[in-house]
Amino acid sequence: MIGLALAIFAWPAKNHAIEKVSVKTIASYLLEANIKYQLNGPNSLNFKTSFPEGKDRQFLVKCDPKHHLVYIAVTNLGALKKSDENFCKIAEKLLKLNYGIAAAKLEWDESDGDIRLSKTFETEEGLSKSRFMGSLGALLLIAENLEGNI
Repeated sequence: MIGLALAIFAWPAKNHAIEKVSVKTIASYLLEANIKYQLNGPNSLNFKTSFPEGKDRQFLVKCDPKHHLVYIAVTNLGALKKSDENFCKIAEKLLKLNYGIAAAKLEWDESDGDIRLSKTFETEEGLSKSRFMGSLGALLLIAENLEGNI
C-alpha cells in the first residue's frame, strides 16, 4: 500500500515540461506552433499571429531571466498622440476599458503613442508551453474583443 501511495505522489501533475524562461524557450514554442519570429536582442522577440479569421496582431515578448519575468504585448492596437484633438477623451476611454480587463492591461507609450495590450507574469517555477500559449491566446481574444473600441 505504501508503494502505491508513493507512486501516486511521484506521478507528474502535468503532462507538459516546465522550461527555464528564455527567449530560446519561447522561440521553440512559437516554432512548434508554426509562428515565425524575429529576434530583437538577447531577451526580446517580435512575431505576428491571429485567429484563423481574425486580424493579424503584432506581438512583442521580453524575457527577464534574472527576475523570472515574461512580458507579452500586442503592439498594434492603436496610436494616441498628446497632440491629438480628442486626447483626453480617448485616454479616459482607455482607462475605463482597462478597468474591465482582468487578464491583461492596456498601456500607452507616450514616446511613440502606441497603445498596447500586455501581460506580465513571473516564471520563477519555469515556463510551460501551455502557459505561454494560453497567455498568447488570451491576449488575442481580448484584442479581438477590443477591436473598434479603441
